[in-house]
Order: sequence, then C-alpha cells, then structure tokens
Amino acid sequence: MDYLWEVHNLPIAGAIHELFVAARTDADVAARMGQVLAYAVDLVVEVAGRVAPTLSALKGFREWLLLSVATMRGVVTVSALGVGPAHVGDWAVLRNQLMAVLDSLKT
Repeated sequence: MDYLWEVHNLPIAGAIHELFVAARTDADVAARMGQVLAYAVDLVVEVAGRVAPTLSALKGFREWLLLSVATMRGVVTVSALGVGPAHVGDWAVLRNQLMAVLDSLKT
C-alpha cells in the first residue's frame, strides 16, 4: 500500500493526469491511455500476487486493490488543486480505512 502511494506521488504523476484529461477530447490519446491503464492495472495485480500471495488469493482482493488505487489517484488529483485534507481526505486516515476493508476480506 505504501509503495503504491509513493508511486502515485512521483513527479510524473502530474503528466499522467494531464494525459488523462487530454484523453477526454482526443480519441487517439484515449485509446493509448486506455491501453496504458489496462497494462498498469494488470501489473499492479500481478505484483500484488507475488508480494502478498495469501492476501491476493482472498475473495474480493482484486476489487479492494482497484479501490485502493482509485482512491490514491483521486487524492493525488484533487490535492494538486492545493486543497487540504478537509476537502480531499487525509491519506493516513484513508489508508487505515482501506486496510480495515482488507482486514474484513479475511473473515
């Protein structure tokens, strides 16, 4: 989880966000970004399976992972507006909530 958060906060994250915005009005960019997103999701799922095989075998893990990544993407995107945690959520709190959801998958 922490590593994924770091990846979502790399300097290149802003450029990737700009490409997603451009994809809204440019079919060629949209097609390519769709491919990139599909590859990235598959890679994250694959790496999670290697790093945490027991967790990744849980029913609902893939969906939890996608929820976590979408949350990270949203927090990073909205944080770029310069708003504080009151408007975007504090990452530490959101992380704890996501981890609680993961714990619930174990039961």
